Amino acid sequence: MHHIISDGWSMGILVGEITSIYISLLNGKDINLPDLEIQYADFSEWQNEYLSGDVLENQLNYWKNKLGNSNSLLELPTDRNRQAVWTNNGSSIERYISSEIIDGLQKLGNSQNATLFMTLVAAFNILLSRYSGQDDINIGTPIANRTDKEIEKIIGLFINTLVLRTDLSGDPTFTELLSRVRRTNLEAFEHQDLPFEMLVDAIQPERNMSYAPLFQVMIILQNNPIKTSKLSDIEVSMISVDMGTSTSDLTFSFSTGKNGASCSIEYNTDLFNESTIVRMFNDFNTLLKEIVTNPNKRISRYKIIDDETKNKILYEWNSRTIKFPHVNGIHSLFEKWAEKTPNEIAVVDNVGRISYKELNEKSNQLAHYLIKNNKNKNLPIGISLDKSINLLVTVLGVLKSGLSYLPLDPTYPEERLNYMLEDSGIELLITDKNNSEIFSSFSKKKIIIDDLIELNQFDKNNPNIIINENDLAYIIYTSGSTGKAKGTMVQHNSLINIYLGWEQDYKLLNTARNHLQMASFSFDVFGGDWTRALCSGGKLVLVAR
Repeated sequence: MHHIISDGWSMGILVGEITSIYISLLNGKDINLPDLEIQYADFSEWQNEYLSGDVLENQLNYWKNKLGNSNSLLELPTDRNRQAVWTNNGSSIERYISSEIIDGLQKLGNSQNATLFMTLVAAFNILLSRYSGQDDINIGTPIANRTDKEIEKIIGLFINTLVLRTDLSGDPTFTELLSRVRRTNLEAFEHQDLPFEMLVDAIQPERNMSYAPLFQVMIILQNNPIKTSKLSDIEVSMISVDMGTSTSDLTFSFSTGKNGASCSIEYNTDLFNESTIVRMFNDFNTLLKEIVTNPNKRISRYKIIDDETKNKILYEWNSRTIKFPHVNGIHSLFEKWAEKTPNEIAVVDNVGRISYKELNEKSNQLAHYLIKNNKNKNLPIGISLDKSINLLVTVLGVLKSGLSYLPLDPTYPEERLNYMLEDSGIELLITDKNNSEIFSSFSKKKIIIDDLIELNQFDKNNPNIIINENDLAYIIYTSGSTGKAKGTMVQHNSLINIYLGWEQDYKLLNTARNHLQMASFSFDVFGGDWTRALCSGGKLVLVAR
């Protein structure tokens, strides 16, 4: 039946009367239903008369103060983006909560002078807060609105919708949150007579066609469920019918019984997949167990993922560890190719090209020079060169010497370069004739790579330097768009690990033999570009600025 003529309570009345009539007819007795003292039309007329003057003003003032400044959109993570115009396409799932949990929540509520509904609302708010990251949440709930005995037996639409606004700020304990929810619930029920439609009209929240005003999630506790009835040897029971609709984005509906509570979750299928809703219920069930066990925890401390799921997410789905022989620094992967394919082209720039053997030998000579001449082994070496073969010689030479480097893009503003020099504390800078003037104020040691003729005197063989996995490879500075730029330290094992991941997923040895390098030297992508190419025996092609 359409809501315009009945509500959930009405269905209980209807089934009860049908049962009474059927049994009377079956036994040949007169139908003996009591006459109704009033009809639905009487209630409608009374409501119109009652909601006026001071009563109406009092109700309106309460709700305006309570909801006037609330953020009505609950931003739950969805499987699909909201459509421009909200639809009521939906589905539902049925789940159960054990009697141990429900009994525990009931006892907890009683100890705090709160109802089971209030306890469920408090717990539901924690779940929604965890999912949305919000601590000011509006939830809708329908109420029977049958406050007078005379209307308890009338079939009709008496139901109204209340908006329960919950403040979860300050990381309260669950019992403290329950106290807040209890107070909000009692106030809302004291002001339950104002129809929801009139409330929306009075508050006039910002309207958007893609979601409902004031709330998008509902919670229901059926306190007058329709019980299974026996008509002689015929049994009458409720059948759940999936109408393919959803009245809200999400509705959790609970119905208690001897064996705990059934939970029907109706959801908008334009937003959510069934698997997401199942996971959400499981998280809620885990949260309820936690609350029953320890109601005095801070709400941020409750876990909503059970141990099995946590283990799956953190370990099973991430168990991609590959056993690999120890690698003596990221550059040692390049050295293997210099030995295996010495005559293959390693790097191409806009002037020329260099083979693996020649690149390895030149970088070795620089490494031996740095081992001999660089006194401070703990500080990174600044490198400021245009993109060229010389840049790769320098990078590899620094790494082979057991040191780390700091890329300094010569096109950066002078102020940023000076900040990076000072913040990193470097005492040695490698640059070239083209860019040396930029660093005229740098008072520490400066090497002009073009003029370093003495490099030819140094050993061309790989230096015998032991690199530990956690040794620093380079420092890269953030953009500084949110404040001062910060230096991020990248270790050898990070580069080795990501290279092995690329090789596993993209089969670099077979599918990628030529790598076009476009990123700036001072951009972290540069490190990925050269390791992908040179550690897989490929060709790195440098694109000039």
